Amino acid sequence: MGVIDLDNAGPGARVDDLAYFAYRFAPLSALENYFDGGWSHDVDRMPRLQRICELSPLEERTQIPELVLRRLDEMRQWIRDRAAEGDPAVQNHIGIYDADARYIEREHDNIRAILES
Repeated sequence: MGVIDLDNAGPGARVDDLAYFAYRFAPLSALENYFDGGWSHDVDRMPRLQRICELSPLEERTQIPELVLRRLDEMRQWIRDRAAEGDPAVQNHIGIYDADARYIEREHDNIRAILES
């Protein structure tokens, strides 16, 4: 059984889908947020990212860190907009995305090296 979250679904570029897939399934998230995706702390995320890239023919995959950071910014703004409309329950998710963005910024060079190999 699985759950698919379609809150922000819409048309887009294949590389955007690949970037979000890598973010959620490598996963490219802060260690404290692994629970959100159901991951254990010993997940081999960089080798997983390498395997994801080996399966993708997209040359644009080197853009993944920047695309994920942009997506996280968009998601944080979406949450702020929802909170401003009277849904304060979504506000706690901003901290998750902030931590994930900090992780990607900190590991940017390592992520890029894998994507370029």
